[in-house]
Amino acid sequence: DVALSLVAGRSAFDHRAVVVGADREQLLGGLRALAAGEPARTVVEGVARPLSRPVFVFPGQGSQWAGMAADLIDASPVFAEHIARCEAALSEFVDWSLTDVLRQAPGTPGLEGDDVVQPATFAVTVSLAELWRAYGVEPAAVVGHSQGEIAAACFSGALSLRDAARVVCLRGREVTALAGRGGLVSVEATPAALEEMLRPYEGRLWTGAVNSPRAVVASGDRDALEELIASCREQGVRTKWVPINYASHSPHADELEGSLAEVLAPVTAHEPEVPFLSTVTADWADADTLPLDAGYWFRNLRRPVRFADSVRALADQGYGPMIEVSSHPVLTSAVTETLAESDTHTADVVAVGSLRRNDGGLDRFLMSVGEAHVAGATVDWARTLDGARRVDLPPYAFDRRRFWPKLSDHPVTGAADPQEAEFWRAVAAEDAESVGRRLDLTPTELESVLPALSRWHTGRRLRSTLDGWRYRTEWKSVHPAGPEPLAGTWLLVRADGDGGHGALADETARALSDGGADLVEVSLAAGDVADLGTRLSEALGDRTPTGALCLTAFDEAPLSTGGPVPTGLALLTATAAALEALGTDAPLWAATVQAVGTGPQDPPCNPAQALVWGAGVVLGLDLPRTWGGLIDLPATLGPTGAEQLRVALIGATGEEQLALRPDGLTARRLVRAPADAGTAPWRPRDTVLITGGTGALGGHLARWAARSGASRVVLVSRRGEAAAGMPELRDELFDLGTEAVIAACDLTERDAVAALIEKITVDGPPLRAVLHAAGTSGRETAVADLTTDDMATVLGPKAAGARHLADLVDDLDEKLDTFLLFSSGAGIWGNAGRVAYGAANAYLDALAAARSASGRPTTSLAWGPWGGGGMVDADTGRYLQRLGMRQMDPEQAVQALADSVGRGEGELVVADIDWKTFAPTYTAARNRPLITGVADARDALTAADDTPGTEDGEPELVRELGGLDAAERQRQLLDRLRREAAVALGHESAAEMRADR
Repeated sequence: DVALSLVAGRSAFDHRAVVVGADREQLLGGLRALAAGEPARTVVEGVARPLSRPVFVFPGQGSQWAGMAADLIDASPVFAEHIARCEAALSEFVDWSLTDVLRQAPGTPGLEGDDVVQPATFAVTVSLAELWRAYGVEPAAVVGHSQGEIAAACFSGALSLRDAARVVCLRGREVTALAGRGGLVSVEATPAALEEMLRPYEGRLWTGAVNSPRAVVASGDRDALEELIASCREQGVRTKWVPINYASHSPHADELEGSLAEVLAPVTAHEPEVPFLSTVTADWADADTLPLDAGYWFRNLRRPVRFADSVRALADQGYGPMIEVSSHPVLTSAVTETLAESDTHTADVVAVGSLRRNDGGLDRFLMSVGEAHVAGATVDWARTLDGARRVDLPPYAFDRRRFWPKLSDHPVTGAADPQEAEFWRAVAAEDAESVGRRLDLTPTELESVLPALSRWHTGRRLRSTLDGWRYRTEWKSVHPAGPEPLAGTWLLVRADGDGGHGALADETARALSDGGADLVEVSLAAGDVADLGTRLSEALGDRTPTGALCLTAFDEAPLSTGGPVPTGLALLTATAAALEALGTDAPLWAATVQAVGTGPQDPPCNPAQALVWGAGVVLGLDLPRTWGGLIDLPATLGPTGAEQLRVALIGATGEEQLALRPDGLTARRLVRAPADAGTAPWRPRDTVLITGGTGALGGHLARWAARSGASRVVLVSRRGEAAAGMPELRDELFDLGTEAVIAACDLTERDAVAALIEKITVDGPPLRAVLHAAGTSGRETAVADLTTDDMATVLGPKAAGARHLADLVDDLDEKLDTFLLFSSGAGIWGNAGRVAYGAANAYLDALAAARSASGRPTTSLAWGPWGGGGMVDADTGRYLQRLGMRQMDPEQAVQALADSVGRGEGELVVADIDWKTFAPTYTAARNRPLITGVADARDALTAADDTPGTEDGEPELVRELGGLDAAERQRQLLDRLRREAAVALGHESAAEMRADR
């Protein structure tokens, strides 16, 4: 019932699985294995190719075995019917019973002689092909190998069943005249190598078949073949006798041309109903240009088999999967090898068998049908579900991953029609006469509606502007190709203080070593920061690392007592500087443990480790050549997690910000976050505490709070009343009806912050909101010159201050309306040369997410630059403008703030970004998938005028490809196209772009 409901009522997605079972317990066992991702004999999985065009592949001899297909005769009426039809056709030319031969009845001939094995194999393959057809698998083409072409021609309609029986029986009888004089030997060599081997045997040996790029067959005199085998043995080349005692596909067959023409003269060739690709010519056959008449069946016996060329031709023309209709697969490996070494990208064409030796029943056949289904073939599963009924099924658990740009992703920028723009300007000015002329109305008629229309339009323009600034980060599943071993030496850097994650660190080490890495493990203490280069150099010795993984983030303990810099962060920056000084090209990865949240159900558990995350984003800007990326780990890895960790570290995902979770790898994306309508903005009330309150940004916030309803504003900074402009600001706020309290406080000192909070809450209106805007970006510093004092200067007020405030306000009797943290885009996309600033802002974002998940209203806004002396000075503003970061109007920025808090949003990015400028600049040094979640960024990255050229005007890509051989050029160009297409189509990474799309 479930199966019928699935096939009849659900879409067949590309990622597919089939479970085969004889009873409920077997089916449940297969489903459990599938859900657990474990292999099972009754389960097949795969990814369907688009526009599947199946090919039926008919082998010659070699697939036969005693008792083949006997079980299927009993289990499948369709198969039994076609065996009976074949038996009737063969009976005109043979004196034995096909059914008795297949069932091994006493007194019947065995499968040793060609006069029996060839007709029996023909009948089984034709009947299997009809069984495939009965299950809805209709081939788009057929191809046969040697005598297998007779069955292919019969199934395609090019030969009647009677004529096909005539060819297979009478030709098999004629070739007995060649018995004993020659033979066939398969050789594990290339066609060119075989031709060279055969030179000494000219006139005695010939190439009889080319099955794949490394599987060929020599045909000819038996004694010469024995000499060839001995020669190959000396050269270490593998050979094997083909169980045939005559030399088909060689001049030995010439003596049969006349007799075959005579006995096969009655054969009538028809136009194939299913396209027939000849392995005699590696081209299509038809009744006019290549009729399958008596002459063709002599050439089929005489000429070499061009099977590899035929497989390439089919795959190059878009055919696949290749389904071998036989009692045992003998050609699937040749198909796979041929496609794997094709110059065109056809390696993902699947080869499927039908039955297997000693496994020839219906269950085996259904497993093969399942393999074809998951490869993309259309299957009529209802044939297996007689008596089933439709039932209700749970809804599909979608991943909710987008694979196409949303048109709405581009913000509305205003009216394009000049007349429309002029009309709305008149509305905004409430110019009744101008509006009236356009609407043919009098000013009196507009008197009541014009102010409302003006307010609506002003609000709509503001909404459009704010929506154009709103972004958020989200995490998208990535599905790279299968795992590869970790090659070479890997450096694993740990901290002595593991923060309770020692078992995870051990698991990580085992994951690397089990994956094939030559692991060099270094454990560091806080005191090693000063001379880390020497420690690493001594540990590596004369080995050059292939990659490095830093686990020091696990140690959250302060580097110095009470200080704001964690040991793990200091050790990471020191490790990056030391590896840079050593001149290694090894990519450096940094791991954290649940430092970032991937969604509401997965908040950060260790927000302090997000400091390392933010630092790593900046290191990716400062060290684009040697930075590997960031990966956030779960509390435990397990075998699947270990494998996915290795996949990430070898770069198979193409990502640099990853989170490893029980359901797989996810990658970070910046996406637009337009607001839903209907939510009222937050309005401050009672007392509002603003840190960093005596600077320009604090002034903007204080004035807005006063105008919006706050009765008291407490402005806090290190200088307090001594800061410039405080008397004037106090007076201005007083005029707005708000009391202003200006206080000096060192936010890095918890006791000082506690005293401040106590003083505020002793009397006056209750504290309702904290706006933490304090902080400094610090000086621009290369990682090699970065000191712990530099980091402390930045982390103290912003990160430590946020932590102290959060801890202390949680103890208040009156709960806050909001705890608002002023973060920066530097924690999302980085800020070159300012590692500590990126670290501090990433920590604020993680802290907000963790608090929101625990029910404490907290918002972190990662801002772009404000204008009007808000968050950057004039020179920095001009520099950011050149990078594509436009300064936001402060009045509109605070509207974005109120809007976000009113919506109860935990994290939001608010920035006015010129993507045409920012995207190419940001990705100039390396691929940065973070921004590919934004349609404008993808557009900018794929713009035609971004293609680099050389001095002589020749595109760089053309010159790069010109120096490669054909195969490597094909691979390089395909890789480039996949990366460009992934960006343009909104895929998560190039790893997800299949070449046949």
